[in-house]
Amino acid sequence: MKETVNQKDRASIGWEILTKLANKNDLITYGEVADKMNIHHRTVRLFLEYIQSYCMDNNLPPLTILVVNKKGKQGDGFIASNKDRIQQDISAVYDFNWENIQNP
Repeated sequence: MKETVNQKDRASIGWEILTKLANKNDLITYGEVADKMNIHHRTVRLFLEYIQSYCMDNNLPPLTILVVNKKGKQGDGFIASNKDRIQQDISAVYDFNWENIQNP
């Protein structure tokens, strides 16, 4: 029997990775996130959706904006920002005090 993957658990791990990254004012690729979590890069989008929704629902800066493809762009599933606000929103993520937010 195949074990079911809990994307919410993965989102919790991803949250830790992204908030630490935000504190360093850095970006990360889908592949790098996947490597850190020992998963396939194509599955990263599944748990990023949980993080993105949480940030949008709670009026937080779009934390998932820090995950980019090899070309340095956010993926098609990233909907938390307009293309003309990407740099502004990246700065907002960097400037936000993520230590005050408990990992959901």
